[in-house]
Amino acid sequence: PSVPRASVAAPPPKPSRASSSRGSTKVDKSSILVKKQRNTKKWKPYLVTLWAEKRRLYYFENQAAIKPKGIIDLASSQVYALDDSYYGRPNCFALGVFGADVIFCCDAEQDQQEWLASLQPLVQSSSIAA
Repeated sequence: PSVPRASVAAPPPKPSRASSSRGSTKVDKSSILVKKQRNTKKWKPYLVTLWAEKRRLYYFENQAAIKPKGIIDLASSQVYALDDSYYGRPNCFALGVFGADVIFCCDAEQDQQEWLASLQPLVQSSSIAA
């Protein structure tokens, strides 16, 4: 007699950021921003993602990355819009975290304004650096 073949199940889907250890928290804002590397003059693009519910900003080395390269707790941060002359780049803002600044730059002024509007209600305080 013929033995029935067991059906082969498809492999489980690769975990995404939405189903990772952060749970299914809604992503409020996400885009590619350029981040200044600490202690150097180099800048590197990152996928930056805001989870307002958790008051956290995550940045990933690329869109396929599951683990973030960094996490910023916005509850203990400050946000500053930076003048173009500050780093010689337009559309930048800084997140002050425990005495150190994390600098991001956007492609356009509108992007910078949208990021600032999204971040300001979530941080400890905010201001504009001239």
